[in-house]
Amino acid sequence: MGLRSGQALLVNTENNRIKTLPAAPGSPIVYDVLFDRHREELWLTNGRPRIFRDGRWAVFKRQQTGGIQEYVFSKKMNWSRGRDSIWGVHNSGFGCIALERKAPTVISYSLGLSGRVFSVWEDRQGCVWIGKVNGLFEFKNDQLIRPAPFHEKLETRIEDISELPDGTLVLATKGEGVLLWKEGLLQQLTTNEGLASDMLENIHVDELGRIWAGTLQGLNRITRQGSSYRVEAFTTFHGLPSNEISQVRSFGSQTWVATSRGLMQWYEKKAPQFTPEPIIEKVLANNRRRPIQGIIRLSHKENHLEFHYLSINYNMNGRIPYRFRMNGEAWNPTYNRSVNFANLAPGAYQFEVQAQNENQVWSKASTVYFDIRPAFWQTRWFTALWVGVLLGLVGLFYRNRLSRIRKASEVEREMNQLKLSALRAQMNPHFIFNCLNSIQNFITQNDRRNAIGYLAKFARLVRGVLNASMEEEISLKEEIEILENYLGLEKLRFKEKFDYRLHVDEQLDHFEVALPPLLTQPFVENAILHAFAQKEKGGLVQIDFRQKNGGLEIEIRDNGIGIFQSQDQKRQAGARRKSVGVSISRRRLEITDKLNEFEVEEIIGDDGEVKGTKVRMFLQV
Repeated sequence: MGLRSGQALLVNTENNRIKTLPAAPGSPIVYDVLFDRHREELWLTNGRPRIFRDGRWAVFKRQQTGGIQEYVFSKKMNWSRGRDSIWGVHNSGFGCIALERKAPTVISYSLGLSGRVFSVWEDRQGCVWIGKVNGLFEFKNDQLIRPAPFHEKLETRIEDISELPDGTLVLATKGEGVLLWKEGLLQQLTTNEGLASDMLENIHVDELGRIWAGTLQGLNRITRQGSSYRVEAFTTFHGLPSNEISQVRSFGSQTWVATSRGLMQWYEKKAPQFTPEPIIEKVLANNRRRPIQGIIRLSHKENHLEFHYLSINYNMNGRIPYRFRMNGEAWNPTYNRSVNFANLAPGAYQFEVQAQNENQVWSKASTVYFDIRPAFWQTRWFTALWVGVLLGLVGLFYRNRLSRIRKASEVEREMNQLKLSALRAQMNPHFIFNCLNSIQNFITQNDRRNAIGYLAKFARLVRGVLNASMEEEISLKEEIEILENYLGLEKLRFKEKFDYRLHVDEQLDHFEVALPPLLTQPFVENAILHAFAQKEKGGLVQIDFRQKNGGLEIEIRDNGIGIFQSQDQKRQAGARRKSVGVSISRRRLEITDKLNEFEVEEIIGDDGEVKGTKVRMFLQV
């Protein structure tokens, strides 16, 4: 064996006695050693190849033209297929030395092949394989050729090469684990299959066909099982002096492992399959310790849980792998001896934790059962209660909404009926007959001027009434025009029986102020037909439109007999025709929510006598 100090030692494998060889001159680091049993020669590389024979070290070198010394190899060495040559590598190439002649047979530099080489291997078929930074190559016909077919993995740095008994090449890579390549078929083993690391340092196949893969994180033993491979990882937990593996060599039934902290002989022993269950030390709920007996009962506020556990395994040196899970979910690996769960929802829980031994065998699970009770607002009865309340509110809303829709429909229907009734009241047959009769009288009397004027007013009144009856609201201007046409017709018809005055506040905008159509006419008609029934002349109707408190005030005054006396006379006379215009107008205003005030009263003079009737309305506009 060679040491980093530059010293070479002989180890007797029967009695483990060690013999120190004379120090080899050159570099203080021994990179590799090989022993030629046939010729009883020890080869060593410490920056150049050296041979130990006759009790001293001889350097192997080749004199080149120009005084330049070129060494065939200086670091890692491997046997040729027939063990009659040694292949080796150095920082800028590779080479081969024939043992009988002690002469180089291959020097890559002389062939124009340069570049750092990490390993060289001659397989059972005589093919020479080169491991470089950019992958695997075959050395053939003095050239480096990529293996076919192409595999991306084979372009990874190849750190070391070995071979299985069936001719499968075993490649140690930096970053891709172990690659097994034969006849174009590639198989990969990584940490997913159990390797200690994917960054390999060396590879060795022993006499039993087992693969030993050395890394800086431990040693791996790979055993073929049919078409698959079983990977076992070994570390200081298993007794290795160090996880940094420098080299592995075997001799018969013996396996020797070189580490950064010394040489050890591999001793095979049955791996323990038992791992003690972890001990649950304590359980904390909101930082308060709870007894671990049966099911732990917790309130909804005690939902921050902390579990402390431990397992005893002296081989693991305190670095015991654990895994835990809650309610049968996926396992979570950890090296910590405690785990926290915050803001757990109410419900029943099962916490499990396991420990692993040095042979990656998991223990049985230690289990803690606990139950977090819900708050009253999280219970089923409370949920059912508020769902019921919600459904009740939805039903009530739906009922109210349906009621409002029905009411709105009824109001709309009533409004339509009232509009139709207002139109009928405005254009009652008696009024139309009287108007046409007046026009006929003017014609028979050959009073063409009055006939044409009367007919024009009648036409405008009819058109205005029909147009207004189609609208929800009309402007104040339109209402005044209808009213003036009506009063003009009635004044012509009754001649000197009454007169009228129409006054509009100057502050009112005739076009902006809107009100329900045909609103004032029924009250004016009532005054003409009933209040002046006993007058031959001197009747007066006064209509005022005033702005008041942001709204519209309408006042209709007459100097007739008074509304109550008029009603009494109608009852005594047994009048068949009922005056419904006033009630229709009032109902229309009530439905539209525009009517704030409505008053009908008799005008009483200073002497106590009735002087007429006053109707006052106040509308929001």
